[in-house]
Amino acid sequence: MTPEAKLALTLAGLTVGLFAFFWGLALFLHSYLYSQVADRLPVRAVVSALLVACGLTGWTILNVRASHPDKFGVLVGFDRMLTPTSSRDVAEFEAVRELTVKDAAGKPKEQTAKFVWDGRDSFVEPDSKAKFALNTSTYLTTALLVPGDGGPARFEAVRENGRYTPEKKFVDPAGRTIEGLAPRAMTIPSPGALVLGLLVNAGAFLLWVVVLWLGMRFALGHATGLGLLFGLATMVVLMPLLFNAHTPRPGVAAAVKG
Repeated sequence: MTPEAKLALTLAGLTVGLFAFFWGLALFLHSYLYSQVADRLPVRAVVSALLVACGLTGWTILNVRASHPDKFGVLVGFDRMLTPTSSRDVAEFEAVRELTVKDAAGKPKEQTAKFVWDGRDSFVEPDSKAKFALNTSTYLTTALLVPGDGGPARFEAVRENGRYTPEKKFVDPAGRTIEGLAPRAMTIPSPGALVLGLLVNAGAFLLWVVVLWLGMRFALGHATGLGLLFGLATMVVLMPLLFNAHTPRPGVAAAVKG
């Protein structure tokens, strides 16, 4: 199934499910909270369901097609809210290697090798076409030199007791990071991503409140309370499922590109 077809199916499924949800919710709560049920309830439920479904589908598209995973995901963890990032591609770099062979002073010798992106799935040496590896029995990559406008930026390997940390990250003085196992992308601290992420998440809550208030004719106070409740449920349960369902798997993405 194509990504567009999956999105269309998601939109249709959300619309049908939300239509039943809004209609049932209004039938139950209106009779309990108010003197009578709102007029033209089925029409209101259809319009409200379509608006929320379009909003959630649009959020899914925005997030899964962003420069890196979960750039516009749900902000339910303070660690992610305080570490917003953007991303850019790395086309080439030089790997600084610490050899097992030692010099006259007893220190490990260093060697530098250049790698370029092959346009498919790997970084390779221009001449030998050997693929990039973090370490072998003869060397350990200790830094990456990435070309930039002001000269190459040096990304040092994050190590503990001489060994890579589990993340196998390389970090430069500006706080930018490159994953050693996936050096194609450079992650860059970005306050702008925080602002956009907050706006997207706040917009989801606001959409629920407006639809419940103006669409389903709940009083503003009730609409606000219900909107916060359903908005939180959307962030914690529904959106992660939608993001996961529409995120291309590595094998699928490679097949599409090929």
